[in-house]
Amino acid sequence: MQTPTKGAIFYEVRSVGQKSNGQLKNLFRIPTMAVLKAAADESLATHDISGYVDLPFASQGPCGV
Repeated sequence: MQTPTKGAIFYEVRSVGQKSNGQLKNLFRIPTMAVLKAAADESLATHDISGYVDLPFASQGPCGV
């Protein structure tokens, strides 16, 4: 019996010019594909997540501040 995968990826982006569309696509595509590949080869469950608590998180506030 397989254990269901639990997790989420959240992205926060702001509207940018048309020239940056390719960069925005990569911003979503590359990490999403990495997570899906790790889930498929079952290595996702073995990744070290001890540094998670040190990740900076955005705080709510006005745009550009």
